Amino acid sequence: MIRLRVPLGLLALAFSLAAPAALAQSYRSGDARVQHTAEHLPGGIHILTRLPDGTLGCDTATEAQAEALRSADVAGGPIRLTPMPSLNRPGVSQFRIIIRATDQLLARPTALLAFRRAAARWERIIQSSVTTVIDLDYGPNRFNSGPFPQNVLASANSAQQFASGTAGPAEMRAAIVARMADPALIALANAIPVPTPTTFGGATSLGRAIGGVISLQALGFRNAVIDPDPAVTPFGQVPNIGFNSAFSYDFNPNDGITPSLTDFEAVVVHEIGHTLGFTSAIGQATASSAVFTPWDLYRVRPEAVTPGESYTDGAGWEVAERVLTP
Repeated sequence: MIRLRVPLGLLALAFSLAAPAALAQSYRSGDARVQHTAEHLPGGIHILTRLPDGTLGCDTATEAQAEALRSADVAGGPIRLTPMPSLNRPGVSQFRIIIRATDQLLARPTALLAFRRAAARWERIIQSSVTTVIDLDYGPNRFNSGPFPQNVLASANSAQQFASGTAGPAEMRAAIVARMADPALIALANAIPVPTPTTFGGATSLGRAIGGVISLQALGFRNAVIDPDPAVTPFGQVPNIGFNSAFSYDFNPNDGITPSLTDFEAVVVHEIGHTLGFTSAIGQATASSAVFTPWDLYRVRPEAVTPGESYTDGAGWEVAERVLTP
């Protein structure tokens, strides 16, 4: 059983892609050419751990954990990434996820197939015309950067960046509304207040917009198509997920899950969800800027809103503080 510490609620965004070329290339993540064109931020990283009671907990990485992952990625050895085609037939969805597998994942075909099935499930759910890339790894060492910490099953990095320039709540709200067709969702988004009050005491309103690469693609802040060639898009510029092979998994949910094993495909689906936008800027706000993700515009305290309330009465959803504090 997975106990979620990060609530999975509304993802009012959508995403798509075309078939990848059969490319593979080795590089070292510290090479000069692996310089990001956008400023990367410390958040957007989630750690999946086995808790003392045997359940799984998925938490936003602490500052120390995030820094350790970034340092390990830079210091790691050469990584060979091989793009893999989607399991979905053409035309099933406009959304495509090109997964790039490490050599140690390719050597474990049952894990690779489970990763591909999980990605295919998300492709059938999301509808935006976006071609995106996620780097995937499975083995005793995370992307050649050393062993996983104790009790850590996996980590997911959404490659979080600033949306663009000084884009704030108004620009993010406009981008969301422009990509919606459902009148109820449009009314909900249009009622997001600007300026946007927040629970973070160091600011009177949300500041600069940030997000993982894929959510920024879906909202038009990044190119809709990412080139899967590692020479063009090196490791670190797109989301990555690494799983620890030291744990025991059931890789095939079709015949039921063995009670003593972890449902591998289910936890992969969960971690991919974080890279798609299920992530918050909680803990990243500073006195100079209360940064926020698209999802944060929808995060309010339960007692601040009422089911079925009006979006035009100047109360509830229209004035509620957006939650940036634990």
